[in-house]
Amino acid sequence: MRTRRPKGIHWIAILPAAILLAGCGEPAPPPVKSWPELQAFRDAAYNLEVTLTQDKNFRAAKKEAESFTKVVDDFEQAGVPSGFSTYQPAATQALELSRKLIDAISNASYTKAQQLVQQLSMEMGKLPQLVPPVE
Repeated sequence: MRTRRPKGIHWIAILPAAILLAGCGEPAPPPVKSWPELQAFRDAAYNLEVTLTQDKNFRAAKKEAESFTKVVDDFEQAGVPSGFSTYQPAATQALELSRKLIDAISNASYTKAQQLVQQLSMEMGKLPQLVPPVE
């Protein structure tokens, strides 16, 4: 005995729709609307990463690390905003890596600094993306 398929093409859309609705992986973290210290931290870390990995200018990296130290201090002092405690472990790890990176640069350990800046970049990916304010 044969089974009957439904008439029409709506049955073709069921599988892709189910896959689309199910999604894959973890949901993206909710965007944070206001965390200016995080944006400054992210920008300073990116500038330092570019200086170390692309420009490969260690003298410029030392100057960049001085300004990065101030940004890290501000970020640490501000802490994680209330309501976003899920980001506390990533923020703590990013701060720890930042301190190690600053030490590596001040000790003129170029290869270690390059490794640490890559680790910091990975850790920064765990922090939320900021939504720019709408004017």
